[in-house]
Amino acid sequence: MVENEIGKKLKCLRSDNGGEFTSKEFNLFCENHAARTPQQNGMVERRNRIVQEVARTMLKEAKLSNGYWREAISTVVHTLNRGQLRVNSNKTPYELWYGRTRTV
Repeated sequence: MVENEIGKKLKCLRSDNGGEFTSKEFNLFCENHAARTPQQNGMVERRNRIVQEVARTMLKEAKLSNGYWREAISTVVHTLNRGQLRVNSNKTPYELWYGRTRTV
């Protein structure tokens, strides 16, 4: 779907093996099309840790219970996806993905 949507080939697919990609079809696809590169798992783990730390800080600063964890995680991911992706880049992840700026 991704390759069809943007007309480019995927270079790598990152997963933290958290269970979100566990179907037989997906595993078969990976065996046929993807090289196993465990050295890239560190990037996914680091990104997940950042999301969790920011969400935890938001809840603590707002004096909210952990019952709002899902909303805090969604807010962090939403914010990170619309923020600057790289230090030397002026483009957001949205702009890099779609090749245009987001209109509200």
